Amino acid sequence: MAHYDFSGYAEEDWVAEDWGNIEFDDFSDDNYSEVDWGKVDYSNFSEASYADINWGKAEFNELDEADYVDINWGNIQYDDFGDTSYSDINWGYAEFDEFGEDTWEGLDWGKVNYSQFSDTSYEDIDWGKAEFNEFDEADYVDINWGKIQYDDFAETSYSDINWGLADFGDFQEDTWEGLHWGKVNYSQFSETSYEDINWGKVEYNELENDDYINVNWGKVEYNEFGRDDYAKTAWNKVQMKELGNDDYQKINWGKVEYKEVLKSNANLNSVDWGKIETNEWDKKDLKLLTKKSTAKKFDKLKKVELDINVLKKGSSFKGDKDDDVITTAGKLLKKKVSVKGGKGNDTFVLKKGKGSMLIKDFKDKVDEINFAFCGAAKKIKLKQQGKDTLIYAGKDLLATVKKTKKNLLKKSAFGLV
Repeated sequence: MAHYDFSGYAEEDWVAEDWGNIEFDDFSDDNYSEVDWGKVDYSNFSEASYADINWGKAEFNELDEADYVDINWGNIQYDDFGDTSYSDINWGYAEFDEFGEDTWEGLDWGKVNYSQFSDTSYEDIDWGKAEFNEFDEADYVDINWGKIQYDDFAETSYSDINWGLADFGDFQEDTWEGLHWGKVNYSQFSETSYEDINWGKVEYNELENDDYINVNWGKVEYNEFGRDDYAKTAWNKVQMKELGNDDYQKINWGKVEYKEVLKSNANLNSVDWGKIETNEWDKKDLKLLTKKSTAKKFDKLKKVELDINVLKKGSSFKGDKDDDVITTAGKLLKKKVSVKGGKGNDTFVLKKGKGSMLIKDFKDKVDEINFAFCGAAKKIKLKQQGKDTLIYAGKDLLATVKKTKKNLLKKSAFGLV
């Protein structure tokens, strides 16, 4: 026999009831169904009220907005919940800021309806306590990943998320900074993950060794990189073997840290040097890449198809089938030197001086001419002389390009392509 009988309650009875003194642990199933949960005064509830109610039998679909405010959501026993409890609650009204330390664990995060969330829901949740391993695919879709407070995250938050299902397309300007990029599991990434991430917002200095391995560097959008991204990236750990043709075009090779690249023999062997835009190399890059020690390192690596040729004597030079970087130094800066790149994608590096370079086999859309040592691009002038093109820096003749029309040579960054 039920201790209470709510079946005959009129409006005034619900109002007059002292709900803080109701002994909910005496409730029968009939009592739970008889109670109009939208007329209960939750502001009168005691600690015992919250503890004694079987919350899996409360009818949350009867609640109005005022009830959501009056309920202390940190005192509800979520372990009691049934499936209908989760589906009947409007989670946009639940007040997560009332949750206590032990409240978060009782909630089944895979049954919360994230599509109902308000901005306040996202702000009030301690996301380090959310159990992402309880999510199903629908939850990943319904949640707004741009409103999660990543600063709250614990180690388990990062490990429990399936990052291939996280929607980076939801991210906002201030979202990117909260995420610790060294704790994201890149091995779970989908095609959409790579497409939706703004790679210019990633903190590359947070990446660990295994992150560099797990990232598919052939799917990164390098055209989104900023200068600091190039500086923070450990280029000796980037998996160059994963780069595709479009990556070679999108990377600004003048911002790559070659002192890092030179640390990795695997990367030096994997780079397709013929696809690098060598016209983007500046003086700093050239000084490093044309050092004697760099040339020796390349020579020792049999798979590196790039030869560094710094000419210091003789009057002529001919490259081989590899990609060649050809420049002059010492006394040859005062002489005219005749050069042929041979097969491969060759780069002719010009320098100022009384001498000049006679380029005898320039191939359009294959070879490049770099003038980074010769001043600003606006000072570089081209002059047609018969079938040849003369390249000047002011009045200084830098090079003569045989059998090449000047309209084929277009300025780009620090070179002619």
